[in-house]
Amino acid sequence: MKTFLSLLLLLLLVGCSLTEEQPVTNIDGSSSFPTSSSNQTLVSSSPSDLKPATTPSVTESSTISESPKKLIRPESYSQCGANSQAQELAQLIATDSEQQRLVINCNAKLAEIAAIKAQEMAVAGEVSHKGRFDGPNNRLAFYGVRLPSDERLQFNTVEAVAGGEEFADDVWLSFQTSYPHRTHLLAEHDFYLGQTELGVGYARNLRSPHLDYWVVYFAKLSK
Repeated sequence: MKTFLSLLLLLLLVGCSLTEEQPVTNIDGSSSFPTSSSNQTLVSSSPSDLKPATTPSVTESSTISESPKKLIRPESYSQCGANSQAQELAQLIATDSEQQRLVINCNAKLAEIAAIKAQEMAVAGEVSHKGRFDGPNNRLAFYGVRLPSDERLQFNTVEAVAGGEEFADDVWLSFQTSYPHRTHLLAEHDFYLGQTELGVGYARNLRSPHLDYWVVYFAKLSK
């Protein structure tokens, strides 16, 4: 009987030891008891999950704004042409929103030469770059305008001419729709950016084929 009771007591002791939580050995050698399974959460450890649960959104973008380039234009266009028609065309060219030149100056000498050339075309009834001289660059040299050395022997790097338009805004529109004239007058090629001196001429002859004649000079003067 005593043997039976001893065996029963031994079985009870073994059962109690199996229900107790066993400690877990950690990496640092310490021991701890596992938490209840009802409090555990499975978390993926893939690289894509190793980031904050919420990524802050960028609400504002920082931009580097360039300060507007300062444009220098004549206060008055009276020195750009000998008459109101020439002065009006000069102002249209200088203040056009697509004008690439930062600096434009009225040049009375160029305006005088342009007026002479416009009158010559009106008398001859021709719209031409030649006239009495072998090209516009040669004409400016004759009247004492000193161009840069690389332009002196060229035929024309300075002059735009037109005929048949009575009003300045109409002739300006004609220039704008002509690729070579537009490139020159608006300085859409780097070559023309340095041509900051402006002079415009206008003449009318009711007995000539074109009636109205226009000349524009943009030049870079050599010191």
